[in-house]
Amino acid sequence: MDTSNAGPNSNRWIFDVEHDAKDVQAFEFQLLDHRTETPKPSGFVSHSLTPLNAQAAAACLRITQPDLPVLRVELDAVEGPVKYRIAIDVAHSLMR
Repeated sequence: MDTSNAGPNSNRWIFDVEHDAKDVQAFEFQLLDHRTETPKPSGFVSHSLTPLNAQAAAACLRITQPDLPVLRVELDAVEGPVKYRIAIDVAHSLMR
C-alpha cells in the first residue's frame, strides 16, 4: 500500500470571524483542497459556533446550510462588529 499521499483521518478547522452584521447577515465557508483548489470532498462530522462578543450573542448565530464543502452561517442584524468562532470537524479517507 502506497501511503505517500496519506493524511490524517480527521481535521478540526477553527476560524475567528469578525464582520459588520448590519450590512452582512451571512457568511459562507467553502473548504477547498489546497492542492487542486477544488471543493474538499470531506465528510461532515460536527460544527460549533461560539460568540466572542455581546453583539454575536445578540445576533442569534445559526448554521443554515450544514453540508460540506459549503457551510453557511446566518445571523440577525445588530449594531457594531460581530465576532465569533466557528469550529468545523471533518473526516476524510486516508487514501487520496
